[in-house]
Amino acid sequence: MFLIMDIDGSLSLKADLVGTPPLWVNLDPYSYLGDGVELHVNFKQTDQVVNADTVKLDISFIDQATNDVIYKFVGSLSDDINQTNSLMSIVDATEEFKDFEVKVGAGFSQAIVLSSAYNNLDSLGRSKKVLTWQSNTPPSNIDSLAKTLTRGKNKPTRLYMFFDNNVTVFTQLMRVMDKLNIRLFVELDPMLTVDQAIQTANDLAADDDRVSFIWSPNVARPINAQSLKGRKVARLIGGTLMAWHTLRDANMDAQGIPAYHNPVAGYDYPFSYRGLDQRPDIDLDDTTRKRLANARINVMQVIDFRAGSRFILGDVLTANNNNTSLLKLINASDISMFIANTINAITMRHLLKGMTTYIEDATKECVKFLDSCCTKNRPLLVHSETLNGFYKFTITPRQDRPFDAVDVKLGCRPQGATRAAYNDFAVEK
Repeated sequence: MFLIMDIDGSLSLKADLVGTPPLWVNLDPYSYLGDGVELHVNFKQTDQVVNADTVKLDISFIDQATNDVIYKFVGSLSDDINQTNSLMSIVDATEEFKDFEVKVGAGFSQAIVLSSAYNNLDSLGRSKKVLTWQSNTPPSNIDSLAKTLTRGKNKPTRLYMFFDNNVTVFTQLMRVMDKLNIRLFVELDPMLTVDQAIQTANDLAADDDRVSFIWSPNVARPINAQSLKGRKVARLIGGTLMAWHTLRDANMDAQGIPAYHNPVAGYDYPFSYRGLDQRPDIDLDDTTRKRLANARINVMQVIDFRAGSRFILGDVLTANNNNTSLLKLINASDISMFIANTINAITMRHLLKGMTTYIEDATKECVKFLDSCCTKNRPLLVHSETLNGFYKFTITPRQDRPFDAVDVKLGCRPQGATRAAYNDFAVEK
């Protein structure tokens, strides 16, 4: 898409460039922005002399529905990408655009001052031009999604999707989750009713501890809202939740063990969006909460604490339908995946050694790793009476292939999470 300025200063968005206008900007983002996006264009004069180096372009991509700012860039119109304050250099550094090019042609100095988006030195800088962004729907790559994610150099460690009846994407991400043994968060539409949310989770029938459903039946003001009484919109929580998980995973001890024993939920992780409120048509009473928990849906809800009310993720359930399984808890499931993936990586690294050397080296490194998961600061594993310890680990030659294959066996009990507290109080005379 080309942003074009004609000789009379008028601005337009066109799919193709014809001729050599006084100014044109090639805009080709990697992301498909879809419908309902506006382009806000603002030119600001910074010097008495008007040329490409002294005029700054302030360009913003705005979501019409939520008024959120998708992209915002400000820089000079210089075509020198090595000039740090040029718009081309600034946009190129973000790596958000496949192609972004600025070209100034003959007659620019005369055309720019005629533009309705031009602001001279003495102005307040409020003049701007609003254009409707148009982009063609890209060809679907859903069928190759799993291959792209599993064969890339930097593989994902966690997956998130907003479920909007896109079952094919969900199926592809389930394949990625299964291949890489990682967590998949599925966020349900914030505007669903309780019955619809439960029905959606049941229809997807994931029944896998690596899948987690989240739902935020809440509204808040847009992220860039200027007014305290502006219109509120549905608020997704996936981005914030993924950021918290990333921070927790980065919190490693000296042995490189993350704090997976701590669930990302509850009092210590409050959502603080501007003007956050529960939808007025939603009533999360005890019965409703139990229904949502039975559907394995983790709801962002307001809870009253001694220190005040907080909006928190009110549960830590996976899509595992076995109520007696420890893997119905997100942190226990995360620990299980982390340990399994690490043991697999260690045993793979020692392949193609002599059998005796392999068993000794791989066992030594795996035991060292497992011991690091049983410390006071990183209690990922807890003592099990069945195992008579924190874990039971062996590497032995495989019975049917004793010369070139081994069996790696591990038994352990991951840390759980407290979801309820039963009180038994007594007042003595």
